[in-house]
Amino acid sequence: MATGTLTFLIIGGAGVGVLALALLGTELLHFGGADVDGPVSLETVAGFAGAFGFGAAIVNELIGGRTGSVRC
Repeated sequence: MATGTLTFLIIGGAGVGVLALALLGTELLHFGGADVDGPVSLETVAGFAGAFGFGAAIVNELIGGRTGSVRC
C-alpha cells in the first residue's frame, strides 16, 4: 500500500470518527456558550474530511500514485 493511500485512509477514518462522536451528541471542541454556533457545523466539516480522505485514497490507488520508494 502506498504511503499516500495510508495517509488518506487515516484522514478519512478520523473524519468518520469525529462525525460519529458529533452525531451521537458528544460536544467535541465546544467553546463558548451553548448558543454559540459557527457558520459551519462540526458535522459538516467531519463529513467532508471523511469523504475527502476516502475519495482521495480511491483515486490514489486508481491512478497508481506511488510514494515512499524511489528507484534509480
